[in-house]
Amino acid sequence: MLVAVDGRAIGAIAIADQVRTSAPDAVAGLRQQGIAHLALLSGDHRAVAQSLAHALALDEVRASLLPEDKVTAVQELRARHGLLAMVGDGVNDAPALASADVGIAMGAAGSDVALETADIALMSDDLTSIPYALALSRRTMRNTK
Repeated sequence: MLVAVDGRAIGAIAIADQVRTSAPDAVAGLRQQGIAHLALLSGDHRAVAQSLAHALALDEVRASLLPEDKVTAVQELRARHGLLAMVGDGVNDAPALASADVGIAMGAAGSDVALETADIALMSDDLTSIPYALALSRRTMRNTK
């Protein structure tokens, strides 16, 4: 937002999401486990979402998405890449969490709707719990088989 007095700019205010401190390690952990395609689905403006995706070296970014657009994106990504997990924490993520093969809600800051919709609810906002949960589920399946 630009602040002006008498038509002259006197200041600017910019607000944008920041990369969570645990995000780079989470991305690295997922890549180490063989996750080949990581996409950011965001309701934020394109420039903000692209900046976040670039900082994390993600493969794809879709921005300015409404909840129904996120569902469409999940369906398209599944058609291209196969099984799909969606991670989210807000009301706007709930429909996409429900449409994913595995919906993962981030618990501490997550909305009740996201937590109830997801298949997995992680009770912290530490993104490194995502690759941990993947590794744990793979070990559990291996032991079960």
